[in-house]
Amino acid sequence: MRELDISATTEQLVTFIRTTVTNAGFSRVVVAVSGGVDSACAAALATAALGPENLFALLLPFKGWHAEASNRARQLLSQLHLPSSHIFEVDIAPVVEAFIHS
Repeated sequence: MRELDISATTEQLVTFIRTTVTNAGFSRVVVAVSGGVDSACAAALATAALGPENLFALLLPFKGWHAEASNRARQLLSQLHLPSSHIFEVDIAPVVEAFIHS
């Protein structure tokens, strides 16, 4: 198995995000942050690439199912120094309920 150079891989991902966003004509991004590993990586890499002032986070809770995950997401965003004005919580319960009952 090939050994992973974590520092080099991280820098490649950060550069890829910065280049892709810039080439698309944007300077800011929106990331849905669930409190899980995947979205935590996406948020951390986007913050490294663009700075916390250029990241907007969406928290998408569904009823009380993911209170712990929501707490982890908020803790991550605090550690990334994301301005509170860049964190939005959207209740997806109506959409999920409509989907379930369709």
